[in-house]
Amino acid sequence: MLTAPGPFVVCLDTAHWVGLIAALRSAKTRAGTQVRLAAFEAVGGSLALTFHHIVELAQHENRDEVEARFRALGYIAPMCALSGITSDGPGSVLDLIAQELLAALESPDAEAEAIAAAVWPGAVEPASGADFSDWLLPQLDILHWHAAKGTARSRNVSLLSQAAALDRSKEKLMPNARALPTAEVKANLFALGKRLAAEVVQRRDPRASESEAVDGAAQFIRELMGDVEGIADHGNVWEALLARANVSAQEAAGMRYISEVADLGHFRKQLEIPARHLGLTNDELRRVRPEQFPTWLIHLAYTKHRQVAARTQGSDLGDMHLLCHAPYMDALFVDKRTHENVRRIRQKDPRTAVFLQSVQRAGSWDAALDLARTAAASVSG
Repeated sequence: MLTAPGPFVVCLDTAHWVGLIAALRSAKTRAGTQVRLAAFEAVGGSLALTFHHIVELAQHENRDEVEARFRALGYIAPMCALSGITSDGPGSVLDLIAQELLAALESPDAEAEAIAAAVWPGAVEPASGADFSDWLLPQLDILHWHAAKGTARSRNVSLLSQAAALDRSKEKLMPNARALPTAEVKANLFALGKRLAAEVVQRRDPRASESEAVDGAAQFIRELMGDVEGIADHGNVWEALLARANVSAQEAAGMRYISEVADLGHFRKQLEIPARHLGLTNDELRRVRPEQFPTWLIHLAYTKHRQVAARTQGSDLGDMHLLCHAPYMDALFVDKRTHENVRRIRQKDPRTAVFLQSVQRAGSWDAALDLARTAAASVSG
């Protein structure tokens, strides 16, 4: 947690927001809830609502319920939003990445802690619940549709990212290995697809159907098949693989494992949208290092150290996105499962743990608000 003038910014998890909004919607509990919010605001506290929360709040299957949730935000006066760079509305993790990118370009030698310090003052901006309602309600239908599509996608991404059949983290790079004929590669991928399908059926999110899991795995294999054809047309397999990952041969020369190439490729893929909005070139993106980005360090640490359950949960992806806000919040509250993953990161990755100091566990919105009010009062006092 960094210290800066301004409000004491608190980020709840989406389950907390659901509870808080329900309390504001109920005539029986609204007045008491507003008293608690006023006490929090009186010591300089401000709740941050991000695009991450908005999408998850919009995932309810009943459109009218989503509308009621967004209208209830109007009961909250001062709030904060992430500063928007990649869109006109409330900011998202992409906007934090964009700010980190600008800071890294400005200070090429800076490490992640210095980048976080540079981004911190402009990470959030003041807003009100009415501001959020005014922005969200006219776009309710598209947000509801987007959220519904995103739910299945999140489950598939979480499931595939934890699939043992796809784990190549320990495989070493072999740039001089003999290239297999395209037909043989496709046969291997077909066999991989069968193993993957069997695994995802067993480990899918309990809310996902068997067909959803199998279709997601099949789509992934189809995309790999397309990549194989593109690489075969290139001529030099090694160069084609690196080009697909947007990694140069010089960069790969210092790497030992396939996962290193994949991670760098994933990092650069993540920068594409912010870079497009900022008008940056590919050459400029190559000037920054992944380890400069607090959000990326959290992404890697969460992926590496999270608990791997027998059944995956689509919310894993949301948990990781939520934690990426932590370097820019005074307090960020999570549930028991996410907090356990943070504990594991703190134990095994001290470098990344620095950016998760704001993370605390709270079982409900009112418990989180009580903890936040006490912390805010100690800072303001």
